[in-house]
Amino acid sequence: MLEVDSLTISKDASIEERKAEFLHLIREGYSVTYASKSVDRSRATPYLWAEADPEFAKAWADAKESGGDWFEDKLRKGADEGVPSLIVVGLKMRNRFIERQLVQIGRDDLMDRLMELAPGLTPEEIEATIGEAMKLLPAPRGG
Repeated sequence: MLEVDSLTISKDASIEERKAEFLHLIREGYSVTYASKSVDRSRATPYLWAEADPEFAKAWADAKESGGDWFEDKLRKGADEGVPSLIVVGLKMRNRFIERQLVQIGRDDLMDRLMELAPGLTPEEIEATIGEAMKLLPAPRGG
């Protein structure tokens, strides 16, 4: 069971204060479970907040992105220092990101996005890059 040393917010804090602290913790890279317990709410509560409040939902998405950036920065620093386990984790995360992109937006849309991001590359070079990335992905499960 997850242990939270202490609440990061007082017991009588308002919902808005709890939301703000939750978002702060997510931006710092903490899990939804930890951040929820830290503001004295269940893990389901932020999902309810997001469903009822589009502004909170957007802020949460932005906070998750920032939290992910924090981890990527730490991972990159460790990999640059030659920590083998961090290099492996980084490669696995990169492969999952590529796989999610292919599933979410499709290969043609990914080609278009990559052409925008790397205007100096030819479509053939981008296609070759996608092909190389696909080789790094785990084989599909089942049939």
